[in-house]
Amino acid sequence: MKRVLVLLVASLVAGAAAFAGTVVVSGDSNLGNGIDGSAGAAIEDNGLFFSNLLGAGTSVALRTTTNGDTGTEVTSQDAILNYYGGLPGVTVDAFSAPVMPALLSGVNLLIAFLPDIAFTAGETSAIAAFLNGGGTVLFTGEWVPFDSVADTNVNSILSALGSPLAIAPASLDSGFHVASGSQIAADPLTAGISEFSYAATSGVTGGTPLFFTTNGTPFMEYAPTSTTPEPSTLLLVVGAGLGLLVFRRRRA
Repeated sequence: MKRVLVLLVASLVAGAAAFAGTVVVSGDSNLGNGIDGSAGAAIEDNGLFFSNLLGAGTSVALRTTTNGDTGTEVTSQDAILNYYGGLPGVTVDAFSAPVMPALLSGVNLLIAFLPDIAFTAGETSAIAAFLNGGGTVLFTGEWVPFDSVADTNVNSILSALGSPLAIAPASLDSGFHVASGSQIAADPLTAGISEFSYAATSGVTGGTPLFFTTNGTPFMEYAPTSTTPEPSTLLLVVGAGLGLLVFRRRRA
């Protein structure tokens, strides 16, 4: 009986660290251009991807980039904002850094678009709490010659959050491309997507792949985050198990 109770307590402690939110990382920030054809991109199923990403949620917050490339990156960002703004029942809010808890109240999806400004400790804490509450975060980077600073900032916050994901800086698939067939993984986030527009990109490692470059390198992946239970929660769990053990011994 003692062994059974020990195993029970161990399983309860393990179960206390449950999966919470989801982190998605893209090595390319031109994901919005395929929604409206801006910057000369082909209009594909990119809008459907962003619908899948939001899921049943109704609120989106986007941390805007400070990158001055109005030809591609800013038009991609604007296309994403316009897409969500056009969905019935969905609200979208664009803001500049920093991310604060008040800005994430009631939000289901946070997009950190090409972050040229490093995330502060306060922002990291706010985003960690958002993920622990079940939120989804999309970080977008770029190919090496274009914006290596954003890639570094994304990797820094991923490490701080304890995520296994990382951008692998590279120069892949210069110019606009359309992913199709084996370049699109079967996943709920890619449901209904037959073609997906993207541009020059870095790779992504450490998670579940969604899209691949022409040479088979994943350029978008995701991974769930796990919550760390509070010490008080662990004490309650262990205390309950010990209580059962004491009760059993007294009855014996």
